Amino acid sequence: MPEDIHHTNDVDIVFIGEGEIAFQEVFASRDWDKICGVTYRQDNHKIKFTPPREYIKDHDSLLSPPVASCL
Repeated sequence: MPEDIHHTNDVDIVFIGEGEIAFQEVFASRDWDKICGVTYRQDNHKIKFTPPREYIKDHDSLLSPPVASCL
């Protein structure tokens, strides 16, 4: 329910489905229209839906998150 999230919260972008790759792409580019699997509020305040992203077939191909350590 991305529309509800955009209307009830002050958020810039919502990830739909698996967001691991889309999340990386958002940080690499401000051209969100070319990133599949997201919704965002345009300058005219309308919510833009990009095409859906394919599901990740090989989860082992994803980078492992960094492990935090406290000493």
